[in-house]
Amino acid sequence: MSDSSNSFLKWIGGILATIIAGFVLWKLTNSNNRVTETPQKPADAYTEPKHAPEKKAHVTISTFNIKTPINIGESSTADFVVTNDGDEATTGCHLIWDLPGLNNSRNSESFDLAAGESKSISLISNSVPDKGDITTTAQVDCSNCSTEKVERHLVVQMMMNSNSVHLKQ
Repeated sequence: MSDSSNSFLKWIGGILATIIAGFVLWKLTNSNNRVTETPQKPADAYTEPKHAPEKKAHVTISTFNIKTPINIGESSTADFVVTNDGDEATTGCHLIWDLPGLNNSRNSESFDLAAGESKSISLISNSVPDKGDITTTAQVDCSNCSTEKVERHLVVQMMMNSNSVHLKQ
């Protein structure tokens, strides 16, 4: 019986080994697919929209030329070029030119500037009553942006304007 029982056990062992090997191979290949698979996004899947940079108006005084020197009692003129260097239009702007003295600020008429647009403006001061080196400032005030102040010096000389001197004969 030893030969027949030994053969029988070999036959049962072969069948069990085949079943166990098949199960182990199936388990390894099936679990491997689960681990290594990464979900693929469909081409038309929703993605977060990229935020465009915020549009802003950026107004600068690119030119500020002032007539100087002047004499006591004379007015000065200033020529400006105002530019919108931003990428959005600006509205309700005023150029403000400040000179020392009572009521000596000058404001331009209201204007709008599209992105990249420039505007030329000329303003005339009141007569200047005192001599010296006067610091004047200009800035643009708009509804949706502001600018830094720009300074220029105005020299007022002692010489009187010939139109303001009356001689008796």
